[in-house]
Amino acid sequence: MDLPAAAPRPAVGNLAVFIDADNLSDPTALDHALLELRQRAERILYKRAYGRAESLKAIESVLWRHGVRPVANMIVNKVTTDSALVIDAVEAVCTNRIDAVAICSGDADFVPLATWLREKGCRVFCYSLERHIFANPESFYDDVVLMELVEPAPPEPPSVTPLLPPAPSAVVPPAPAAPRQVTVAQVLAAFPGLRDGQPQPLNLVVAALRQQGLLGKNTKTVAWFAQFGRAFALSPPAAPNRISHFVQPAGAAAPVAQLAAARLRANAPLLLRLHQAIAAVQDGGGWAGVQAVRAQLGSKQAFDPRAHGFASLSKLLAASEVFELRAPGTPLVAVRSTSPAVMVSGRHG
Repeated sequence: MDLPAAAPRPAVGNLAVFIDADNLSDPTALDHALLELRQRAERILYKRAYGRAESLKAIESVLWRHGVRPVANMIVNKVTTDSALVIDAVEAVCTNRIDAVAICSGDADFVPLATWLREKGCRVFCYSLERHIFANPESFYDDVVLMELVEPAPPEPPSVTPLLPPAPSAVVPPAPAAPRQVTVAQVLAAFPGLRDGQPQPLNLVVAALRQQGLLGKNTKTVAWFAQFGRAFALSPPAAPNRISHFVQPAGAAAPVAQLAAARLRANAPLLLRLHQAIAAVQDGGGWAGVQAVRAQLGSKQAFDPRAHGFASLSKLLAASEVFELRAPGTPLVAVRSTSPAVMVSGRHG
């Protein structure tokens, strides 16, 4: 199980947790989500799971361990489950002081609920399996945590001792082919965001490696990366969800990064676009949340920081040297312009 968020998140006051067991019914994933949510709030007032009887049965032990109240759907209809969850969430916010709501589901049917909760002043978190999430969830939630199931390798069948000795003319099977040797360069080419040495979500790196055919579907992730020695570091040790590449201080990566930064600072249309996006969502002090700026820039098809040589929007803003970042490396990272003249001229241009 890989969780993509390694940076500590700020705690909220009162939290309500609502689980769509028909969408998130894997006990390992749900256990990881509830363990993290326990660290994110001072108090959890509501912990409820909704779904069909068979879905709740699959996660029964996890619900008991975390004190989650199951709410069974007696009608075999997904709409009934969603409606019950939505009604209870609205009632919880209207009758109690709820600071944040966690929706454990990747179903797009809960987008109207998330929007309504944010309008009421609640922070809204989404916990989902990566393969079950809808497109562009970060536009509707304050924080999205995607989990990937790393399936264990299937057990080998027990060997059967033949009753009779093999015939003398039996053909000896050929030795199995040696496993494919993957290089560090191939890993970096499959996921370029690792090149600068910054920690990256392990689940995204694993997905890219499998898409390129470098990592088998049933290969154990931790053991596979161990073949590269100190080239890659996984953290935390108990349940890794981040990975970083050890960059040699005098290697060739530094000139590449410097070249990308120089090109960025010379790209006046791009800098103007960034200034305008920040100005559209900034507060009275000129600060704008990077997530809000990301939404202003449009989808990843419309604006992708990797096309300019940077793994994330935060790294691109920092490399430009015309923006100031606050709380980098956290979900609350914010940005403001240090060149107001450029921003103002962009507004009137």
